[in-house]
Amino acid sequence: MRSYMFKHAVAFWTIMVLTVIGLINSILDGEWTALIFPLIIAGLLFWFYKRPPRAFGGKQPKIKPSKATMEKIAQNKTGYKSGTTTKKRKTYPFHVIDGQKKTKNDDDLPKYH
Repeated sequence: MRSYMFKHAVAFWTIMVLTVIGLINSILDGEWTALIFPLIIAGLLFWFYKRPPRAFGGKQPKIKPSKATMEKIAQNKTGYKSGTTTKKRKTYPFHVIDGQKKTKNDDDLPKYH
């Protein structure tokens, strides 16, 4: 995996160095018109990178919230809570269900923890 990434890094930097050498050579030769096309391409790439078109950006699917979600949003907006809210925890103590194991101290164990 590491050598694969290294090969791509070497290829990328080689292309960048050759591009800079080509740009410097074009500027020194006075061929300003040869730079118009690469500058337009670079500008378009930068523009589409910063503001991708909607067709390529991937539209988010519209998700319809559930009825319960809409009720919660409505409650938060109005500020009141209806009496239909349920408690998250049960009020009665934990009850031990008898299993199939037989131990010698069954009478000593309490039914509730």
